[in-house]
Amino acid sequence: MSQLLHGARVALLYGPGNVNADYANGLLRGIERGLMELGASVATLNLSFFKGAIRGGDDAYPDDSPLVVGMSRFLEETWPGSRIDLCFGLFHDVYLRPRLREALRARCTRVVNYPLNLLDQPHRFEEALEFCDLTLVSEEEAFRGLATRFGQKVRYTPMACDPYIFRPTGAPRNPKLLFVGSLYADRQWFLDACARRIDVSAFGGGHDVPSVVRGIGRELIRHHKWTSLQQAARMVYRAAARDRRIVSDEEVVRLAADHGVSIGFSEVWQERTGQLLHKVRLREYESTMMGLCHLARRLPELERGFVEGSEILLYDSPEQALQMLDGISGGRLDWRGIGARARLRAERDHTWTRRLEAALG
Repeated sequence: MSQLLHGARVALLYGPGNVNADYANGLLRGIERGLMELGASVATLNLSFFKGAIRGGDDAYPDDSPLVVGMSRFLEETWPGSRIDLCFGLFHDVYLRPRLREALRARCTRVVNYPLNLLDQPHRFEEALEFCDLTLVSEEEAFRGLATRFGQKVRYTPMACDPYIFRPTGAPRNPKLLFVGSLYADRQWFLDACARRIDVSAFGGGHDVPSVVRGIGRELIRHHKWTSLQQAARMVYRAAARDRRIVSDEEVVRLAADHGVSIGFSEVWQERTGQLLHKVRLREYESTMMGLCHLARRLPELERGFVEGSEILLYDSPEQALQMLDGISGGRLDWRGIGARARLRAERDHTWTRRLEAALG
């Protein structure tokens, strides 16, 4: 085990992917474990403690807001009398306010930021990119442009996963397809096509009946996309009958054992331009770490990180993904073997310990 940060005092100011729902906690705990396995002494402030205080939008937080005060006090009161060697955080422009900036510079030798939305929300991190000593960029397409502006202050660092939180617990007798994520754009139509080939379970935002009905209407008005009454009825019925659980990391592991196969979508809308972009999601690494036979859109990062056809299934079009599902349900694709090899590859190459060692070394 590497001792890259042996004896270093690291303040970790981070949080789950959605602090309001408090899921994706593996993102925080995985990074925390990685820092400790590299030899650091870690003091952690979980930003989900500030539920209700973190809001969307581009309006700056006041200096006395709970989030700014909480992070500043944490830095001021942690390891009193000693300097913090490294602050690893998630800093948006809106809450990187004067009080927090002062606390970071007064207490921390090095400030490292790791946002996950530099491709679709770059305008939210302009000040943070200038302020922080190093920004880890998980989106390859975003990194290319940022590297020309910020040079060595940015470093391409793909996402990863915790091999303990996402340890496989079993596999089903027959494969089913699991999707965890928001339902927007063409996803509900594609999942309907998937459900005609294999049993599908879907969890996340936008899966309720009003959202599905609005989506059907929006596609008709904006894009003149007609949904047959039969298909619309299937989509609405699944929305009404769906399981409404909030899917935590622990629940995802249990669901993986019941399904064996998962699918990920890469679409993301650039907030300012409305351009449709594609990026690798955290779920790709979580799914492979759980030993799922995972289907994902073909992107260079995944082609480099996994052996296609042996450790992951990559599709170039929805039609190709449906053919893969036909192969799985028809017994022509070894979905169990793909899942088992995916776990071995993820555990070897895609842990937070390995990512942070490469990023901070």
